[in-house]
Amino acid sequence: MKRLLILSIFFTFTVSSAFCELSTESKSLLEDMRNNQTAVKTANKTKIKNNVEKDISTTKKAVQKKEATNPNETSNKKEQQKNNIDTLNQTNRRDVISLKNGDRISGILIDMFNETARIKAYGNDSISIPVSKIASINTVNKYQIVLDEGSILEGFFEGVTNSQDVIITTEVGPVNAKASQIISVDNLKAVAEKLAKAKEANRFGLDKVWSGKASFGLVERAGNTNERYINMDFEATRKTEKDKLFINAHLNQSAEEGTDTDNYITGGARLDLLISKSLFYFVMARAEKDDEKDLEMRTDLGIGAGHIFYDNSKKHLDMALGFGYEREDYEGESSNGESELMYSLNYKKQINKGLSFSERFMIYPTIDDLGDYKMESNAKLHYNISSDFGLDFGFLYRYETDPRPGDKKNDSTLTTALTKSF
Repeated sequence: MKRLLILSIFFTFTVSSAFCELSTESKSLLEDMRNNQTAVKTANKTKIKNNVEKDISTTKKAVQKKEATNPNETSNKKEQQKNNIDTLNQTNRRDVISLKNGDRISGILIDMFNETARIKAYGNDSISIPVSKIASINTVNKYQIVLDEGSILEGFFEGVTNSQDVIITTEVGPVNAKASQIISVDNLKAVAEKLAKAKEANRFGLDKVWSGKASFGLVERAGNTNERYINMDFEATRKTEKDKLFINAHLNQSAEEGTDTDNYITGGARLDLLISKSLFYFVMARAEKDDEKDLEMRTDLGIGAGHIFYDNSKKHLDMALGFGYEREDYEGESSNGESELMYSLNYKKQINKGLSFSERFMIYPTIDDLGDYKMESNAKLHYNISSDFGLDFGFLYRYETDPRPGDKKNDSTLTTALTKSF
């Protein structure tokens, strides 16, 4: 029995050892199979990569050989691609600006000023490009180009010369204009559409176009001193091909402890009847009231002629000379009147997209004594906050050589006001 037990243990040990050796050999065999599969996959990838690179290299060589043997065909294809782009731009009514570095920008030319072109590209983004960087400009839209000496051209942009002359094709033929002389560029179709909408929207149903702005400023102080300062300004212009009507009104008012300390009101109108693009006749009327000086009313009526030096979206300048009659009514005094000369200057300058400067200057010397005169200067710096609202910084200066006893010769007023354009 003892011998049988020993034989059983020996048999069990032998079988277990055999199974262990078989398991170790199986694992080794499986590992070798995995390694062989990985090696095959790597070899296949390398072979595929080499074949692809060989095919690419062969294709490149074939293309280069074809371009070398048929250069005209390659050039024709590139030219055809360019023509396709130009045709697309023509179809979509888009202007094209080509830069000296090879870039091309298509869109709608919206302005040219200070030797810089602005184009509205895709996405309604406005891009400013110095003319010195432009190789050519080709427009499919017709434009009105205003030069600094006052001449106006209508036509299409066709290119830019090496000396930065802009080539404009007009009805009478091509014209070269210095980029530095161009002060405004307007799309004729857009201008016509804008005028048509303005006429249609005119509340009076008249074939007239109105524009203008109203401003309001207020300063209120309370505490040790109760003070209030108000300034209001209004101006409107109706402009047609035959005439121009300008209306304005201004109010300065201040009060301290409930008592008015200043109440100055002035307003007027001038109608210009155009003889030509640069000459006009005018009739005018003006009224003024100043409680601080006991001036109940001062009126001026006049006629004359004037000259327009510039009149475009960037700059306006006109001067006028005429004859008039002035009547003054002071509190507690009899009325008096006298004949006078009238000289006026109206100037406006668009400094940049959001900033402009304007000034109205008037001087009225009496005919009997030219050294006896009244003068007024109304200067404003306007800043656009948006298309409708802005800020006005104004300076009003008045001077009189022979004031009433007790009155000073000069008055000056600084104002800041919020404006609404229409």
